[in-house]
Amino acid sequence: MDADDLELLEEECNNQPIRYLPKVLNGGISGIIGVSCVFPMDLVKTRLQNQKGTNTYTGIIDCFKKTWQSAGPKRINQVKGLYQGASINIFLITPEKAIKLVANDFFRHALMRDRVERLSVPRGMLAGGAAGFCQVIITTPMELLKIRMQQSEKREKVTRIVWDLLTKNGGIAALYRGLGPTMARDITFSALYFPLFAYLDGLGPRKKDDSGDAVFWASFVSGLTAGAIASFSVTPLDVVKTRIQAGETKYKGICDALYRILKDEGPSALFKGAICRMMVMAPLFAIAQTVYYIGLAEKLIGIEKAVVPDLGAIKKRARNGEINLDQIRRSQPVNDEDIARLLKVDYSFRTESLIYDLLENKENAESTILAGNFSFETLHHDTEGGMLARFTLTKCTTDNCGNPPPVYVAFRQAEYGEGDTQYVNTVYGRCQLDFGRPEDKRFRRIIDNCEVGKGLNFSRFEGLETVNYHQDAWYTQNTKVDADIVMIDAIESLTFRSPFHEKYGFQLESRTHVEITNRTRVFIKRICSQELESTKCAEKEYGAQIVGHRKYEKVRIGSGSEKNNRLSEEINKYREHLADMGDSHICEKHSMFYANIMQEARGAKKEDWVEIMKNPENEHVLAIIGNVLGGVGTVESLEIAKEIYLIEAADHLDDLLFGIAHSTSNNEKWHKQLMYWWASLPPKSQEYWKVANTIASVLRKRCEHSTSSLNSCNKKKEKIVEKFINDLKTDGMDVKVFEVLENLPIFSSFELARDLICSKNGLEIVEKAALRVILRADQGFYDSQLTKKLIGLFRNTCPMETSTTNSQIAIEILLKCVPDHQNVATLILRTESLQNENNAEKWNYLYKAIEASGKKDELKEAFWTKMRQFKIFRPKWLNRAIFADSHVHWRNIAEAAGFEMYAESTTEFEAKMFQRSTFDLVLKKSKRENNLFSLTIDTANLDSYVKSKKEDQEDQEKVAEANIRLGLFGHKLPTYNIFKGNGDLISAVWNADGRTIKAFEGHVPLRDTRFSFPLLSGLSVDVRSSGAISTRINVAAEVSLWNQKSETDVDAFVSASLQTHANLVFGTRPTNFVTSSISALSTFSTDTNVAFSSTPYEFCLKSSQDSIKITQTTFNDNKKGINRKRNFAPKTYRLDDIVTNQCNRHAREL
Repeated sequence: MDADDLELLEEECNNQPIRYLPKVLNGGISGIIGVSCVFPMDLVKTRLQNQKGTNTYTGIIDCFKKTWQSAGPKRINQVKGLYQGASINIFLITPEKAIKLVANDFFRHALMRDRVERLSVPRGMLAGGAAGFCQVIITTPMELLKIRMQQSEKREKVTRIVWDLLTKNGGIAALYRGLGPTMARDITFSALYFPLFAYLDGLGPRKKDDSGDAVFWASFVSGLTAGAIASFSVTPLDVVKTRIQAGETKYKGICDALYRILKDEGPSALFKGAICRMMVMAPLFAIAQTVYYIGLAEKLIGIEKAVVPDLGAIKKRARNGEINLDQIRRSQPVNDEDIARLLKVDYSFRTESLIYDLLENKENAESTILAGNFSFETLHHDTEGGMLARFTLTKCTTDNCGNPPPVYVAFRQAEYGEGDTQYVNTVYGRCQLDFGRPEDKRFRRIIDNCEVGKGLNFSRFEGLETVNYHQDAWYTQNTKVDADIVMIDAIESLTFRSPFHEKYGFQLESRTHVEITNRTRVFIKRICSQELESTKCAEKEYGAQIVGHRKYEKVRIGSGSEKNNRLSEEINKYREHLADMGDSHICEKHSMFYANIMQEARGAKKEDWVEIMKNPENEHVLAIIGNVLGGVGTVESLEIAKEIYLIEAADHLDDLLFGIAHSTSNNEKWHKQLMYWWASLPPKSQEYWKVANTIASVLRKRCEHSTSSLNSCNKKKEKIVEKFINDLKTDGMDVKVFEVLENLPIFSSFELARDLICSKNGLEIVEKAALRVILRADQGFYDSQLTKKLIGLFRNTCPMETSTTNSQIAIEILLKCVPDHQNVATLILRTESLQNENNAEKWNYLYKAIEASGKKDELKEAFWTKMRQFKIFRPKWLNRAIFADSHVHWRNIAEAAGFEMYAESTTEFEAKMFQRSTFDLVLKKSKRENNLFSLTIDTANLDSYVKSKKEDQEDQEKVAEANIRLGLFGHKLPTYNIFKGNGDLISAVWNADGRTIKAFEGHVPLRDTRFSFPLLSGLSVDVRSSGAISTRINVAAEVSLWNQKSETDVDAFVSASLQTHANLVFGTRPTNFVTSSISALSTFSTDTNVAFSSTPYEFCLKSSQDSIKITQTTFNDNKKGINRKRNFAPKTYRLDDIVTNQCNRHAREL
């Protein structure tokens, strides 16, 4: 049986008329048989209930015996005595049971939504109660006459009792004495009995004729159980009814009867005869219900019993291939198996879509309206339950619909559900999908909370750009039996905004209305065999082409050919801009150019790259080409880089590696190719370490891609990550290894560094590199083993002597442990007694670091304040009288849109000579911190050039050295050696003539997403969003050996941009668009002046920020551009007390 057979069968069942004559006869017959079986017990029940506090009968058996004996000595009279009053009951039971059972069927059918649905309990109770209400017209006089005859000691004729009631006791109204309690009892009984019977009957096994009826014994047991429970529940109402109808005591009503019975006889009187009543009603309804379902009336009048199929069971068996259509359908409209019963539904539609930048401009935004008609046709049903349908545009009333081809869809129908909420993949991305429970022929579908844009959807900072898609659709079904969807109303919206500027972004809105106009069932010869799958049928017989296997795949229908790649065009724009403005120029357009080039590069082919790199005009833009090529992050882009770029631009390896390190790609095959490339390089060569340093950052981002991947890396389950670390340490643990691992601070790296510090094997410089790995690692890795070693370094109790540098780095790590490891604070403060002038730099560094950590985190400030309140740890004058220059400084720079930017710097001096410094610029949102910029400077033996010959000869023979390491957005570049030894130093001095040189330039993507998806309105939306930061660092240094002083200016130019372009498209024709961008430009400067005529050196460092220029631009389809500009004033950052003193000493020296 196919899906269409089931649909047609369901329609036939819903339209099948109810045969009332057989039902009425079956009701009467079942009543006569049931009453004949249980009447003696009913007689005993009635006499027990009418005892008013006397002990005429002691129980059921006693009442039965006395009734039997009072009838006389003859057996026939004794049997007649048990059936005293039965004649009127049997006479009236036919209409009573006919009304009750038939009315229940009628109301259940009327209240049932469809044939597949099981009637809910409230509706079942309503149907039963309505049936009970209808039956009282017969039940009341029948019960009255039955009770009068059962109570009579003389065998009065029913006609005599009726005559007396009509002539002496009030006429017709006398026959309905007790109507109220009878109605209360019968309505309550029926409301309880019928739903309970239906539920119990539904639990039993079914007959094999697919009628849905239970087997004989299941119906009997269900009726017996439901009758017993319902009859016991209404016994108090039955007692009241019996007393009122017996007429021996005058009651004012139900409440009066209840009150007087409780007062005179107690609560137990209300349950007199309860057992008897259960013994009467349970078998009565078990027998009557079973006989009613057997269908004796049909056999008597010679017609076939109507079989109503259980469609739910049929559909279940159809899926299992167990259905024989001839067994469940009495007749077939079409007997030819080659004829298919199909459906065609015609709809009218009207949609409106518009896009605008701001709400106040919505009124003026141009909208696109589509209106017309389309048809939905079923074409094929296969044996697996699949369907093939076709959507066809039949009319366009707005004359702008174009000529879209018919769309064929192969699908399977969903089953009826109760509503659901889940996260699923959709055409819009991964979304929350809410299906409302159908009520009153309407149900609702909501799609929201989407991760819009599948595949490439990169944001370097969470919250940089907020994207929200929302769809709300109402579906209205036909109230007739076919239950077609006759109306659809839907609203869609897509919003792009940024918290950094309220004017940035766009809003898209779409409204859709669809309404049915015609429904036609057609019978045609099958185009495809039932055994042929729907997809194959579409391809074979209708010539359709597969465009997607899932609804959430990137399917574009009628979109024409793909656009030509614009990579070369974007690079030409950037090159021409540099030609106009000069190579030293940087503006907000630099980052925007890079973002646009990056997006186009993802779709470029090899021949595009070859053309670009072979073009001699691109020679001076090879740096940005290297950034972009590395940032693509695919196997193909890496092959192009090795085979072409590094041949044409051999000096630009660093630019390529910088792009790779900041790539948004998480392509596993690309990761493997990077490893193969690294393995092919000469071990320990400069290129070897540069590539290793880059791969470490790539693998770190692989680990940080999700929570599960990070856990996998930290648990050593990522094989490629573990292989990389193992290959690094093959030839021993030296400084280079730990410098690389600083870009991959996972648990394996942490373990290697932890095992090396405070040991017998490590050199001081290697230990310093290992400490920096630990400092960057997650503090969740920190344990008691680590803190013990760090305390050893701080106290200089390790096997090897600890340098001041390593002690201070250990301090930074220890302060990260607080307050999770509270014993660390105790161990540090207990060491204050060892403080002296030889270690003043270390202790001053500690106190400044504690102060800085308190400014950064209020919890740490409270913790240290509480620790100092203990008497043993109260600060002493010795702590306040330290004269040293080593310090840690923390300052908040800016706060906006939930983001906080702060800077943290450290400086170390030893014997008044500069040793090292670090500077970190961090962007924080919630608890997540992102390192924007870091700079580490390490020096050694700088005092060897200013010491006289009389001073320590050994110090003069030491080699002076200076190294610098730059980090951008979490990736630390390889360490750069400024000078080492006399020759390098003299060369650096001679080159420091005040000229400005470009020390670094690089581009980092901030945002990168591009997607297209269809709207319900018939249009589609194309969205491109991109953003980047471009950084250039210029350095100007001048050294005067004659005056023994130097001046160094470092300027960091930063250009940041974010841009989104949204285009409404119908087919291949754009209709409306909005382009919105925001850009920022500023310069951060550091001026350092040093006087080195004597030791210690005197110097002064000042930091400042130029004005921040914010530009927001919006273009729309009216070709009108709107520019909005803001400027934030420049500022010079306040110096802390130590730097201020240093500047004062420097000024005095000059």
